[in-house]
Amino acid sequence: MGTRRKNIRRLQVTAAWPTNIAKITVEDAYKHWRGTYWRVDDQGRAFIDFDGQGNTVSEATGYGMLISVLMDKKDDYDALLRYYHAHGNHKTVNSSPDGFMKFKQTTNGHGVMTEAGGEGCATDAELDVALSFLLAGQKSDFGDYYLKQGKDLCENILNFCINPDTNMPMLGDWALGETKDSIKDNDPQTQNQMQQRFPNGRKTVSRSTDWMLAHYKQFKKIDTARAQQWDKVFYACIDNYNANLGRHETTGLIADFLYYTNSSPPYVYGDPDGKVLEKWIEDGCFSYNACRVPWKLAAFYKSLDNSSSDPDWQKVKDAAFKMKGFFEDLVLNKEQKVTAGYKLDGTPLNSYEDLCFTAPAWRLLTVLGANDAATQVEKDMDSILLLSLLQTQ
Repeated sequence: MGTRRKNIRRLQVTAAWPTNIAKITVEDAYKHWRGTYWRVDDQGRAFIDFDGQGNTVSEATGYGMLISVLMDKKDDYDALLRYYHAHGNHKTVNSSPDGFMKFKQTTNGHGVMTEAGGEGCATDAELDVALSFLLAGQKSDFGDYYLKQGKDLCENILNFCINPDTNMPMLGDWALGETKDSIKDNDPQTQNQMQQRFPNGRKTVSRSTDWMLAHYKQFKKIDTARAQQWDKVFYACIDNYNANLGRHETTGLIADFLYYTNSSPPYVYGDPDGKVLEKWIEDGCFSYNACRVPWKLAAFYKSLDNSSSDPDWQKVKDAAFKMKGFFEDLVLNKEQKVTAGYKLDGTPLNSYEDLCFTAPAWRLLTVLGANDAATQVEKDMDSILLLSLLQTQ
């Protein structure tokens, strides 16, 4: 389940794109996305080219299905759904036969897609797919079939992707049954360190970008048979957002991965001191996974009817505003750009910019009313977009 995160988020501009981020419409963004990444396999099933090489991962499929349902593109949604089912791992506790989507497929260059990441799934992908199903089930032109698919997937996620002791999302359906000896790495020393760090496997690990409060709120509302279980997941994530804020009061930044070490409650997820899944430095930093957290917090705020007074927002707003404050101080007071990744004390990991970081930070700043800082980030994003166009035309 290795290192694909950076590739999927690197900006690849191959179609015409407005050079002022503030003037980009949702329809413009959709046309660009579809024109750039949409592919079809030899069976007419659609997938998303995540690396520019014709390969895909389940995370990209989840993005695609969520985008398609939000854009009311049923034909596109169904084409992606056929691909999702065709690459199922059949792990299920209900009547949905295909289970989760296997993590990765690669192309032979002629539309034939081959499994390349084993049988396991990625939790973040399945959460997006589940939400897309539930949202589709609320639309008259989709219908009850999609609603049932969503509820079945929700049940499977709770059974295989949520830690039963902590109610926190795990990395995938493979984590619960993982043993120390099945943890592998190309470097023998790193492998030994990881096996010592996780003597019972990585079921103790959670990916911060999977703490999707807006998703879980929708799951509680629509998947009513399991509302109490989703409630536990929702509040466990809020508790760990606040625990993270207690450790990083200055920046509010959060690591890509966190894990707990205690063998009994209360289970508190802390920062890793070495490699967890992808890279030994970045795994414990605000990097290519955690970069989406500002967007997820902004999405949660916007999903609420009375955002500023909502009692659940009150429980997490300190964490959101502290992170907002870090980016606001960065661009206004320190006059620095949002760059690609940070240590949790705010030290930059890299000097270059990447939309994977600037776009989520921009949305959090905008949604939480930091308009001057958001405008400055917009200018930086304009430059990234224009340079990308000029250097790849």
